[in-house]
Amino acid sequence: GNVQVEDDSVRTLYSSDNGNEWRPLAPPPTSKQCIASPASSSSSSSHTKWHTPSGHDCGLQLHGGHKNKGVPGKWEARTHKEVEQRWGPVLSTPSAVGVMMAVGNVGERLKNSDGDLSTFVSRDAGETWSLVGEGSSQYDVGDQGTLILSARNQVPTKEVRFSIDGGV
Repeated sequence: GNVQVEDDSVRTLYSSDNGNEWRPLAPPPTSKQCIASPASSSSSSSHTKWHTPSGHDCGLQLHGGHKNKGVPGKWEARTHKEVEQRWGPVLSTPSAVGVMMAVGNVGERLKNSDGDLSTFVSRDAGETWSLVGEGSSQYDVGDQGTLILSARNQVPTKEVRFSIDGGV
């Protein structure tokens, strides 16, 4: 889930133990913004810790399909001037067990500029993530997760991206 921290920025955290311990999502292995360090022996967790070169917590930050402007709950009645920042949802589907897609960024905090965002896919229910495209996208999954379609949604485009191997 996304939480607002003390400086009013937003971070994405997850729990795999019913909320006892919350930690950042691990960034994709190709990420250069986060550095891995083994968890300390005094920690109750055996998970890898991620930090920026300056020492701050780091991880994959995901948008949850929300918008930043406009009237909450009035998506269908908005004018073109209000459609300034609408991000793709965290997508999962019963027909593609374990496959998830989302828009976000790697770093300390969740960013809100299309130039800072990318589209990510997970094939193991969110345990690990891979970068599948630069920028914010709308997307869908078919054929039990083998077929992935996406198109940029913050800039004009005539391009639709697709993968027939699950985004590998």
